[in-house]
Amino acid sequence: MLAGRTDAGRAEARRRRAEATWSEWFRDEFLRYFYAIGVLALLLFAPLQMASAWAPSGRPPVISPAIVAILAIAFDTATLYLGISMYMRLWPNDRLVERLFARRGRRER
Repeated sequence: MLAGRTDAGRAEARRRRAEATWSEWFRDEFLRYFYAIGVLALLLFAPLQMASAWAPSGRPPVISPAIVAILAIAFDTATLYLGISMYMRLWPNDRLVERLFARRGRRER
């Protein structure tokens, strides 16, 4: 019974993607991908910026490199947790983002 529901859900998702207009595709797919790439960029570039600012090459470090590494790991851990939490909140199974855009579309008419 549970497998039938997931198969029906997958078929519905596939149908919705195939019949989507460009604006629906932009809201559903592109924004999800853009969000994921933004979180990944933040995970990569923020620790590099911390290391560059607090432990510059060729000069004495402003903060101990061990502390910079601990702060970078703590930042990445917090960013990863918050990024996944927000992703699950914005794009859960009940499609919150889709409902918000649909509500906005009804108001504009």
